[in-house]
Amino acid sequence: KLLAKRKLIALNLYDNIGVRFVTWNVFDSYRVARFLMKHSLVSSLQGINDQAVNSIYPVNLFLEVMDNLRTKGDDLEASQVDALLEKKLQENSERAEYITKDNHFSGEGYRFIKFVCRKLVRVKVNGVDHRFFYPFEVQIMTKDAYLESIQGAQAHHEYKERQKQAARRRLLGIKD
Repeated sequence: KLLAKRKLIALNLYDNIGVRFVTWNVFDSYRVARFLMKHSLVSSLQGINDQAVNSIYPVNLFLEVMDNLRTKGDDLEASQVDALLEKKLQENSERAEYITKDNHFSGEGYRFIKFVCRKLVRVKVNGVDHRFFYPFEVQIMTKDAYLESIQGAQAHHEYKERQKQAARRRLLGIKD
């Protein structure tokens, strides 16, 4: 990874430790994020903002659908909410505001929510307490996006191969 990206330094690698949640649908993906924050498992205060990505569904449209449901007082199943989200996106795709981060190694169709937080780590070495923050990555994706990520152009081994090719071009001048 460090060899493939010219401007990357080891200090900027945030995915040494991570967790991935796979959900049934888009609505459940947002529910997982809400659960993690509500129960203080992650904190927006400890987040690294420039590492956040949301290519799964635009937040602005999601909030509009949720506000509409709250106003109506509808109590719907997750699959029904997901259908409303899909309809909203189809009707308003020109207003969709995704949070993206340029990573030309990822496949175009790779859809997920990602954020990086820091966890306070406390260790005692030779009787001396040490404290530091260590970053960890959280990815949330739908089952369909996950299945795409393990096969075809979105597969992780294809992602790693694109990185290797870039490193070879950059360092050795080797063409594809």
